Parts: sequence; C-alpha cells; structure tokens
Amino acid sequence: MRTLNAEMQAQLESNDIEFYELVTPDKLVERGNSKNSGECHLSGVTHPNRRAYERTKIRNHYALYSFDQPIIRRSLMAEVFVLGGGTPTPTEFRFGSAHALRIGDEVLMFDCGPAATHKLVKAGLYPTLVDNLFFTHHHFDHNIDYPCFLLCRWDQAAGHGSELNVYGPKLTEEITQKIIGVGGAFESDWQARVNHPYSQQVFVNRGGALPRIPPAPKAKDVGVGEVASGKDWQVTAALAEHVQPYLDSLAYRVDTPEGSVIFTGDTQPCDTVRELARDADMMLCMCWDEQSVMETANEANGQCGTTGAAQLAQDAGVKKLVLVHMGPSLSKDTPFDRHIEEMTAMYDGQIIFSEELMRLEV
Repeated sequence: MRTLNAEMQAQLESNDIEFYELVTPDKLVERGNSKNSGECHLSGVTHPNRRAYERTKIRNHYALYSFDQPIIRRSLMAEVFVLGGGTPTPTEFRFGSAHALRIGDEVLMFDCGPAATHKLVKAGLYPTLVDNLFFTHHHFDHNIDYPCFLLCRWDQAAGHGSELNVYGPKLTEEITQKIIGVGGAFESDWQARVNHPYSQQVFVNRGGALPRIPPAPKAKDVGVGEVASGKDWQVTAALAEHVQPYLDSLAYRVDTPEGSVIFTGDTQPCDTVRELARDADMMLCMCWDEQSVMETANEANGQCGTTGAAQLAQDAGVKKLVLVHMGPSLSKDTPFDRHIEEMTAMYDGQIIFSEELMRLEV
C-alpha cells in the first residue's frame, strides 16, 4: 500500500475522479479510490511504457507528472491503439492492418495483420488481455498474424482466462478450423505442447494444471447488425464495399460510455458505412493514397483516398477522422500539410494521419 502525495490527491479531487489508476515508474499499476484517503492497492497488471504516456495529449481528467513520478488516469476510458497502419506493401514504418481498443480493463482487437502480436506487446498490451477479435475481411494484410496470435495467447494464458471469441465475415470459422483444428496447419504445435513432458513442465511452472486443454477459440461468421457486447461496449457491423464477391467485408462500430468508434476496414465510400458511422466520435478509415492520384491510376474503386475519407466523415457527422491503411506513396508524403489543407475544405472535424503504435483517446 502507498499513499498519494498532496499534489496528486488535489488533482484527483479537482477533477472529481473517484476511481483511478496510478502508474509507477517501474510500470506497475495500482488502483484505488480517491475518496478513501488516497490509498492505492497493487493490482499486478502491467501497463504501457512511459514513452507512450508522454506522447499522449493530456486533458483535464488526466494528471501527468515529471518523468520519475507516477501518472494518474481514469480507470474507465476508451483508447485506440494503431498497431498496423499500413497495407500489403511493407515499408520501414508500417505494414498491414491491426488495431486495439481498450475500454476500461477490456481490450478488443480489430484485424490481425503482419506482426500484430508483437506490435500489441510493443504498445504495452498483451495477447492474454484480448478476449474478442474482430475481422473486417480476410485479405492477408488483415489476418496473416492470426495463427501466431491464437497460439501465443493460448500458450501464455497457461490455462487461465476464457477462450478467445473471434468474429468476422464468411470464412472466419473455416480459417480458424484450418489453423487450429484437428488436421489444421498448426495442430502439431499444440499437440506437442499439450503432450510432451518438457512442454507440460513449462506449462505447470507458469501456473497451469494438467491435463492441458488444447486451444478452442470460439469463431463465428457474422453479418450485418449487432455482433457482440460486453460490460461497457457493444459492437455492430455493416457491409463495406471492397472486393466482393470474392471476399465479404464488414465495417464495425463500437459504442461505449466514453464514445463511439468506427473501424471501416477496407472500403470505398458507401451508404452502409456512412450510416454506421453516423455521429461517431472517431472513425478509423482506410486511406490508400491521395484521391487525385488514385483516380488517375484507376485505383479509386473499392477503397478510400484522402478526400474520399474526408467526405465520408463529413457526411456521417464524425468528430475525429483517423487515417489508417496508408499506402507507401502517401506514407512518404509527410508532414501531410498539403493533404490536410485539401481535406479540411470539406471536413470540419479533427484529422489525424496515424502512425503505428500511436495511441488515441476516444
């Protein structure tokens, strides 16, 4: 147990934050009640690294102290983590698509592109924190790390926690079975970990109890409408327009007490995504390239560009537009001032050109 100093206690009381988290320099989290003499109790939960917090814009419900001091923040807040902000073309700074949304102590994941598992950990999260994974569609830049994530999460959980819920359009159940099921591509991996004495010992040392249970994710093909819900969130899906009929595509809306977030996945501007995003607080929208370049190259079908994303956000009444799935040409055109100027001519909300490992408060 440790006690908040007078400055921290005053910050909590001035912002009327009853429950809080205290992040210490050694990256442990303590939770407490500011109405209870400022006492904190160790939760044992790891937290994102210091640098991530220092890059975060602090508003009046945040308290940020010097580098060697703890940080206090609200226990219930919604944060988006851009894990993969790129495309099928790898670049030095981005590759593929994956995002995480933390709502209080729950973490939802959207798509699982290249190295998503590793990027999740680099962002300060961990696979075992994720109980719900949503796929927008099944292009490889959105799902190639799925086998790694499934096996890593199962292995590191050591028999604790719940099975992973996986949602996505048609093929989600089939792909999951072909990865992890009997006869699947990675059956030999989990068979060895379940049955070999050496692996069993590691499992026990991690806190597991024999016999070890094989991975059994709960995969479900979903369509339009309500998809899933939790204590403080509800996910709804709408059709997105991308490469049908070869692959079905979905966009998702997450409604939370802290606000609403849209994950468009890959899509061209369309009525279904526009209605899904109506009055949302934040929309993560794909942005392949500058719109005029896409139109000249005949690449404007099935995907959004700069002004296409801006007009979609404006028509839907979205408050904050976060551009993701940025192609290699657009990614190099920093600092994006020219594009922002063009986009603000048609969109009056906030525009953010994302970077991988960026964290954004909803």
